[in-house]
Amino acid sequence: MPTRHVLWAVLALLLAGCTPSLGAVFDATPAYPGYTWTRDGRSVKPEELGTIAGPGHCGWESATFLTIGWPVGTPSNSSAQARQYIRDPRGVIRGSLHDRLDLNAKLPGDARPTGYTYNSVQIYLSPADQEEAIYVVGSGGSERWPRSDPMTLCESGEASTMPSYRGSTTTATSGCLPATYSTSSLARPLLRAKSS
Repeated sequence: MPTRHVLWAVLALLLAGCTPSLGAVFDATPAYPGYTWTRDGRSVKPEELGTIAGPGHCGWESATFLTIGWPVGTPSNSSAQARQYIRDPRGVIRGSLHDRLDLNAKLPGDARPTGYTYNSVQIYLSPADQEEAIYVVGSGGSERWPRSDPMTLCESGEASTMPSYRGSTTTATSGCLPATYSTSSLARPLLRAKSS
């Protein structure tokens, strides 16, 4: 029956228009533990892949911090086993992260899906620039989020960076961060820390 097919086509178009844009998903990212991502049909913990809002006590809540276990597919137990990428469209974090963010990126030809999904959003890596960025792809386009190396942290309301990915732990001398932490606690100090 042609009428039925037309109705299904109209319904499909309407539903396609209801798919949230990447901005709708990440302009208001929740605090830790953030969104629940899946890989191969199973939910993953934030230590494997996490997207969380920046800490409010540093004024970074409009930024999204994406931390991924490295190599891809492994939960991180330390900062040496993770990479951090940041979406900072308002430029609230000092440094070049805002300038290196591309909200209308063209997905490179060599980009491959990591297998991580959140609703219709997927994470891609390009071997040519995976040291510099990660690609977040949705139904309405793709974004290129810059890597923060060293990792960006919030300390006593001021920007701080982790000195190195290379060691198994990093020591912080003051502020919101615990004295020694690993990546498994990386997101929690950023978002659960009390204002000084």
